[in-house]
Amino acid sequence: MNKIKWVKKESHDNPLAGQHSGACEIPGYVQKFNINTIIAGGMGQKAIAKFAEYGITVITAPGLLYEEALNLFIQGKSSGYKACANEHNRNF
Repeated sequence: MNKIKWVKKESHDNPLAGQHSGACEIPGYVQKFNINTIIAGGMGQKAIAKFAEYGITVITAPGLLYEEALNLFIQGKSSGYKACANEHNRNF
């Protein structure tokens, strides 16, 4: 098991929040903070691939609060992702 090296914990506002087309820009924005792993409640396959292009590992933790997800990651009990289903192509 890989040991997690804790450097620091920071929170930043997302200047692209609410901009659907801005989603493809988030990995580049996140990379500016020298991030190598991102923990999210959920993420689609396209976004996961975009983060991978920037060398950022994605971990999804659906249903967990931020601190819970972070603690599991630090303990080495959280890794990998499950891509969200594409909600945009539903037929009603």
